[in-house]
Amino acid sequence: MRPLLSLGRKPMRSKRIAQLRRNVGFLAMAVVLGIAVSGSGSGLSALPPAGAVVSASTVGTTFTVARPATTTSGDVLIASIDARLPSTAAISPPTGWGLIRRDSSTPGYSALTQALYYKVAGSSEPASYSWSLGSQVSAAGAVIDFKDVDPATPVDSHSGAFTSGSASIVAPSVTTTSARDTVVGFFGTSSSKTIRPPAVMTEEFDVRYAVRRWNLDAEGAAYVQATPGATGERTARTTDHPSSELGQLLALRVAASPPPPPPPPPPPPPPGGAYPQRYLYDGAPGGVADPRVADNGWNLYDVSYRDAADALPAGAQALVWVGDYNNSSCSFEESDSALRSAVTGMTGDPKVWGYFISDEPDPAACATAPAQHLARTQLIHSIDPNTHVVEVIDANSGQTSLNQVPLWLGTADYIGIDPYPCLAGQSNCDFSIIRQYANAADAAGLTYWGVAQGFGSGNWRWPTQAEEVQILNTWRATNARSVMTFAWTWSGSNLYDHPELLCVFKKFNQDGVADTSLCGSPPPPPPPPPPPPPPPPPPPPPPPPGNDPVITAAGDICGSATDCSPTANLVMSINPTVALTLGDNAYENGSLSQYQTEYDPNWGRFKSRTKPTTGNHEWHTANAQGYHDYFGSIAPADYYSYDVGAWHLIALASDNGSISNARGSAEETWLRNDLVAHPNQCTLAYWHEPRFTSGTGHSSDTSWTPIWQDLYDANADLVLNGHVHNYERFAPQTPSGTRDDARGIVEIVAGTGGVSHYTSGSPIANSVVQNDTSFGVLKLTLHPGSYDWQFMPATGNFSDSGSRACH
Repeated sequence: MRPLLSLGRKPMRSKRIAQLRRNVGFLAMAVVLGIAVSGSGSGLSALPPAGAVVSASTVGTTFTVARPATTTSGDVLIASIDARLPSTAAISPPTGWGLIRRDSSTPGYSALTQALYYKVAGSSEPASYSWSLGSQVSAAGAVIDFKDVDPATPVDSHSGAFTSGSASIVAPSVTTTSARDTVVGFFGTSSSKTIRPPAVMTEEFDVRYAVRRWNLDAEGAAYVQATPGATGERTARTTDHPSSELGQLLALRVAASPPPPPPPPPPPPPPGGAYPQRYLYDGAPGGVADPRVADNGWNLYDVSYRDAADALPAGAQALVWVGDYNNSSCSFEESDSALRSAVTGMTGDPKVWGYFISDEPDPAACATAPAQHLARTQLIHSIDPNTHVVEVIDANSGQTSLNQVPLWLGTADYIGIDPYPCLAGQSNCDFSIIRQYANAADAAGLTYWGVAQGFGSGNWRWPTQAEEVQILNTWRATNARSVMTFAWTWSGSNLYDHPELLCVFKKFNQDGVADTSLCGSPPPPPPPPPPPPPPPPPPPPPPPPGNDPVITAAGDICGSATDCSPTANLVMSINPTVALTLGDNAYENGSLSQYQTEYDPNWGRFKSRTKPTTGNHEWHTANAQGYHDYFGSIAPADYYSYDVGAWHLIALASDNGSISNARGSAEETWLRNDLVAHPNQCTLAYWHEPRFTSGTGHSSDTSWTPIWQDLYDANADLVLNGHVHNYERFAPQTPSGTRDDARGIVEIVAGTGGVSHYTSGSPIANSVVQNDTSFGVLKLTLHPGSYDWQFMPATGNFSDSGSRACH
């Protein structure tokens, strides 16, 4: 598990919540992408395949549905009938069919009845089944053939409810009592409009009768619930507001499985010596490989794109992170098409060893997760069968984590297991949990990697040197095929700052045995704390005349009176002509008091040379009044422009307040007029929310497309933004994101003023470089026909620089 920060690479739920060529086990024969499958042996419960559902609609006194083509003896048939019948009218089923439940609209509403029936198929079944409706009415429904359902007691539980005057059709929750129940929802409405099934369910049929007063629509959808318990209510939706609607939920009990065969004997432990693959989380911050990782014996780096893989040191390869699994939406963050494109682009690259597809998926929250992970592994192997697929499952939630271990059999080539034994506030580490999870993985037949704790944050503390030795040697005594290490850098703490642990890892990476033989003498005690820093120096004099002007820029600046002090000191040392703020200057609300107590002691030291703009947090105070009260005439309006040397600079307002950036809005109209009035050779615009970003804190903001179009039409050169708390530079591109080296605009995101960092995500098109570990400012030297850029770190060691001519 990675300890969790956000949804790209995430920690601390307490932690990041937050691949065997194809040993697919029981899942191999039953997975369709997006369909929940869970179970084993002949009791495998899956949703009905093609040909197992027959639907019909009619107006008459009889409702007839054909027998599904897949029906064989012992199958359980479920019939659902929706009819424009009052609650007192009789429905007579065909021979052999039993009523499960019937629900009707209440008096005073348009008459609607929904009835469920079941039948256990015999050796000889008729070609169709007919229900007598008693009078001429409209009806719609279906017969579904379910296999692997217990024929003796097929119905586990059921529910139903009537609603009216809403576009939502609610089926009340049921509680399942057995694992792998098939849960089927039936939804009917006195309308001919389409019904959309609940998001977690797979549609089995949708049939309607659309003739005026006979209007009727019936919908059926299903999923497999991996574990017993409440399903929660399931809501389908229509495209209008019908007068009557009914929802029912039915849980079908899975057929009993024969006793499973004993698990295969665990694979033999790896031979003595170093593991072939030695993976380290986050060993290439910002996509740049830290050479110290290879120096200490790790040879498998954590990167997110091909360029970073190809730049790894000789002998090292990449396990490419391709986005996480979201336990809220029960879907992968990267679509299949995006994954297909990424893997296709890396196929055959000798620096790419494999793909890391997920970190702590939760089958308790998403019953579909194991099937979806197997499908993702199969997709990768279908494109590049010579690479490996790795996922890491949660091992820090007690029995809940242990229960899920068998569900992951075969879903990836290697299953990472991450019990972290050293908890904050506890003097002793619980090394037994490593053996406990290894035993569970052996019993389930998993091919697995261990994850060694090499971090301290939140609920966990740093292991001591002796404890690290025991963690690594405990994993070595299991059947784990390798040991991953978490983490080179995490949540503000770094493994490379702990030489007493690095020497243990280096020895383990060399020969598979952890000891302190490479550690030398114990580390000296830490030095006494330094004396308090002297008071800040007086403001520097303005730059001498005659030089090309220098400007600085950063956003997302001050969350306290101390966190933006390093970047303020850096700006003072640069001594710019103008200092730009890119919004969210004083957290949390941009109030005057927050500007006075947080911003003013730091960035206020060069207030007279500042050209600010607002961010969304400034608008938490009505009309951004705190911003305007603090800056006064320095910010002459919500949006304004000015010249610096040969350049024209444009400050635009965040669209989170009363300001709109839409085509034809006051701000957009002003911008077009300003660009016409200032046909300077070089033009720079800046505001808060980026049109393009790969960051995880916020996504690309397409509402700025009209502004980009105006700037592109006027041959503008450079756009600066904040909002996403990291650094990212894009190649020149059009407003739609197409690379254009002739006329395209370069965008640089510099939300690095000091308040916090967001985690970098997978780079989108035209992203050149990202960094989420260094606070700092962007320094720009504005020449008459070109500019130089340089990201200067106030903390960390990341930098980025270059030059470019104006259009």
